[in-house]
This record gives sequence, C-alpha cells and structure tokens, in this order.
Amino acid sequence: TMMCLAPGASRETDLTWLDFSESLALSADGKDVLFSERGAGAGAVGGTYLRKTDGSTAAVRLADGWNSSDISPDKKWVVQAWPDRLILLPVGPGETKTIRDKDLQYQKATWFPDGRRLLVLAADSGHGRRLYVRHVSGGPPRAVTPEGTERALVSPDGKLVFAADSRTGKWALYPVDGGEPRPLPEHGAIEEPVGFDEKGENLYIAVGMLAQRIDRLNLATGQRTFFREISPADPTGVAAVATIQLTPDGRSYCYSYMRSLSRLYVVEGLR
Repeated sequence: TMMCLAPGASRETDLTWLDFSESLALSADGKDVLFSERGAGAGAVGGTYLRKTDGSTAAVRLADGWNSSDISPDKKWVVQAWPDRLILLPVGPGETKTIRDKDLQYQKATWFPDGRRLLVLAADSGHGRRLYVRHVSGGPPRAVTPEGTERALVSPDGKLVFAADSRTGKWALYPVDGGEPRPLPEHGAIEEPVGFDEKGENLYIAVGMLAQRIDRLNLATGQRTFFREISPADPTGVAAVATIQLTPDGRSYCYSYMRSLSRLYVVEGLR
C-alpha cells in the first residue's frame, strides 16, 4: 500500500496502483511521487512509475525495473540506478541517457539541487561502498566520503552530504568540496534520516517501525524536537512502514507498507 498527503490536503490518499506500490522519491513541492511496482501486476521485471500525489491522474510507467530512483528538481528527469549503469529517463518527450563508469557498481543515485550533478552510492572494484559526485554531462566521478559509508542525502545548498558509517552506524555530514566531516549526535537503532528542511538547518529523522515519529535534529545545536507522527490509520497486519519520504517543509509526505492478513496466531494465558 502507498499513502500520500498531498500539499494542502487534510487527509491521506491511497495511491496504491497495482499490488506492490513502493514509494521511492517525492518531489520537493510534494505534488509528484516516484514509485516502483514489483508484484505480479507489474510483470516479471517490475516497473518504475510517476503519479500526482492528489490522485488526479493515472500513474505513468517510465521504465522497467524497481531499482533505486530519484526525480530531478525540475521534475523533467528521473535517474535509475542499475548495478552497471545509471539511466536518465525523461519524464516528458526526450531521449533516455546512459552513464557508465568503469569498475563502479552503482546502488543509489540522488539529484543535487542544481539538477546537474548526482550523488551516487557505489562500490569500486575490490573496495567498499562510498559516495561520489557525478556530473550528468560527463567527467569522472569524485569520491566525497571514505570507504564504508552509505545513505545519500544532499543539503539544500548542495554543499553537504549526509552519510552513515556502515560498520559503526555513526552519522556525519561531509563537505562536498573537501574538508573534515562533522559528526552528528548519537542515535537509536531504529532511526532513519529522511531529509533536510528547506534551509538545511535541521535533519528530519524517522523513529520507530510502525508508527513513525518524525523528529527534527538541529544541526547547529544538536537539539532534537518532535515534529509529527505518520502511521497507517489501520495497523492490522502491518509489521512496519517500509519507505517514507517527506517534503523539505514537512507538510507533505508519502509512505509504503505491506499488510499481511494470511497468518493465524494463537494467544495463550489470557484473562
């Protein structure tokens, strides 16, 4: 199931398209959601789709595959990460473009705010994962984090990237143009950063499995404050929220979860 709260809406809209709708990215204005389908309805290879969050239009299938994807700031392109290539898909008229870098195994790609660069999570041959900056017009990728880092969030000014140490789990902000990383405060085991706010002063953090409490972490002071809670209205058969996206202003969001009603449990010792 995929649920979205569109800009200006007072309640969530069920935007589930086929049988396995999983949200991948949300446009900054909250009006468009990029999602994948990988159930029986989408066929053997699955598909990547785009849809208006108010449900006013049908979903548009952009490409095969359910790979990690992101939508450009101007909403004209979608980047899709395959292990051996990055594919740029035009949302409207245009030709598909392919980017390949020798020896890199891609896992994720996120757009920079300028729409000309990508933050790419990839592993070089024989090395661990790290984040690279990659211009879509050409040129070699440039590493901006050390080996053994993952996640990929870009600040609104494009000067900082968020990454986590894959071994220790510690979070840090890395300057894109070089310099020492800035460590972030300790965090819990079931906490996931979901994006920066509009000014880049706070980081939104989702806490929990089913009911997602959204906190704001002030990057200057390290103070955390409660922002909002996002949770399925009917939690029956839902183990956890699988993916969640939040707009920079925090007013719109999309999330996906799987509901299983085919398990029967026996509870003993009730009074």
